[in-house]
Amino acid sequence: MGTKTTHSVPLAITALILGGIATACTESTIVGLLPEIGRSLGVVEESQLSFAITLYMVGVVVGAPIFTVVLVRMNRKRLLLTAVTTQVVGNLLTVFAPSFGLLMVGRFISGLPHGAIYGLMALVGAYMAPPGKVGRTVSLTFLGAPIANLAMVPLMTFVGQSFGHGVAFAVVALMGGIAITAMLAWLPEMRDLRPTNPRQEMGVFKNRQVMLTLLAGLVGFVGLYGFLSYMALSMERIAGLDPSFMPFVMMTTGFGALTGVMVNGQLSDRFPEGSLPAVILGFAIVLALAPAMMQTIPTAFVEVFLVAMFGSGAFPQAMQVRLINHAGDAQNFAASLNHAALCLSNSFGSIISSMIVGAGIGGSLRYAMPAVFCAIFALVGLAILGVAVYLVKSGRDTASLAAAAGDTVV
Repeated sequence: MGTKTTHSVPLAITALILGGIATACTESTIVGLLPEIGRSLGVVEESQLSFAITLYMVGVVVGAPIFTVVLVRMNRKRLLLTAVTTQVVGNLLTVFAPSFGLLMVGRFISGLPHGAIYGLMALVGAYMAPPGKVGRTVSLTFLGAPIANLAMVPLMTFVGQSFGHGVAFAVVALMGGIAITAMLAWLPEMRDLRPTNPRQEMGVFKNRQVMLTLLAGLVGFVGLYGFLSYMALSMERIAGLDPSFMPFVMMTTGFGALTGVMVNGQLSDRFPEGSLPAVILGFAIVLALAPAMMQTIPTAFVEVFLVAMFGSGAFPQAMQVRLINHAGDAQNFAASLNHAALCLSNSFGSIISSMIVGAGIGGSLRYAMPAVFCAIFALVGLAILGVAVYLVKSGRDTASLAAAAGDTVV
């Protein structure tokens, strides 16, 4: 598939990266500002503050069918612009919310377009990709998230702690506005794509390859938050890291995710059916090694880097490429379901880690033990994906066009 546009591909990719930065900041900035939000809005019960995160995740799941089934007849560029605009509206409501209740409404609205934004950006990247380079091009559209987590989210956390959460989310909303402007100017119109309809998009639930891939991700991805939920405590109480060095740990996660995105871009192009299984296997191995790796500061940093590389970076992108390749006429919905499934998996990972730590399993290594249990889930996810790959290799399911011809249907 050649690029069907006279637009500059580098400028279009830049616009998509800007959208990814804005979306990642929308999702993650809240984490470091919950205490400030509690003080400024008079939230007495600290346990209530986590609902600002939970409502965003609920929005992600609810928004997937709204943006990719209900609004599916919209041109792909217009749909992406609508999604980013919705996110900006949610951020502005977060800025001006006079109460915690309205702030949670803003967070829910901000979460609605999350899956659609990442999914549509990947589809736009696939549309512009030269033949045989879909994985590499799609990987570039994922660069916004690691860039944001490496630099912009820590910066927004500092801004929010210094000047209030309203100022931080005002800047995040401005990022969204800049992304919209860049998308309007630099993205191709993609008018040559035939529109789908809700019935076609809902057909994704009858696509065995898509459903097995989503199930593999839902089960196999729990290790990311299974590890991250107690990463700080592991670094401090197992490795012995001074808490003042935690910003460097967060930077390490950003570098790891960035590396994973870039490496998997090459891997997905060379091995369309093999990239995601390889990533999940690597993820399982790294998680299983956590109790041993977290016992010294140098090896703990290596562990953090590897978990981020396989989990934050390579896993979502490899899964996205496989879904695009196998979704047929339901690519919009399938691509957005990727992030809905992974958000649910993150929630499960947090719950599992809390249960394991609460049970005191592992003694002095208990904060690293959730990763070991989550490695088992990763292997189960790998087994599920193995069934999907076997069905393709045996001819029982149709191979993706990318696997057959080095390209992707868009």
